[in-house]
Amino acid sequence: MKFGLGLILIFSFLLIFSCGDTENESEKECSPTCNTWEECNDQQECVLLPGKCNSNADCEKNTDDKTVCDTDTHECIEEVLTCNEDKTPSTDKLPADECGELTDCNDSYDCADNQRCENLFNDVNEYTRPCCIEGLRGCKKVGETCETEFDCESGLCMAKNEGQKYCSKTCDPDNNDCPDPISECKDLYVMNACVEPASK
Repeated sequence: MKFGLGLILIFSFLLIFSCGDTENESEKECSPTCNTWEECNDQQECVLLPGKCNSNADCEKNTDDKTVCDTDTHECIEEVLTCNEDKTPSTDKLPADECGELTDCNDSYDCADNQRCENLFNDVNEYTRPCCIEGLRGCKKVGETCETEFDCESGLCMAKNEGQKYCSKTCDPDNNDCPDPISECKDLYVMNACVEPASK
């Protein structure tokens, strides 16, 4: 009987010990509880799940794409750049007839994503020179009608023979990708650009 009682005591001790260990495992959960877009790591810290965020900085750290944080859903989503609807020219002026530290351009596609190609006035002369400056581009696509360069995503609004103006772009005559109604890639001396074709 004593031998049997000893076994029971040992078994009870092991059972109590293992139960205590189970409780310790449950204590590894983060407190306070993590949000639905987070998970609890081994250090009992709430960390963001893949693709989730609390700010734009989280998306910049966790993805290679141009993404921003949707703070309503806590998801990194593709950044959609807004366009310039107020058509306001910059106040930048060139010290000479050159872009200097800025980049020369023919249309906005020559510039960085956060820049537009704008005709900037020279401090000395009245004529302008197209340079890349930081700012939003126009809202209209190539082939849409326009009034000024600020209407166009390309920063290039032009007409053939003083007719209707269209948002245009530079082009390659050997690989013409000009859309209707400006389907002709024409040599304009300073560049090749999409214009209305000659009437037949």
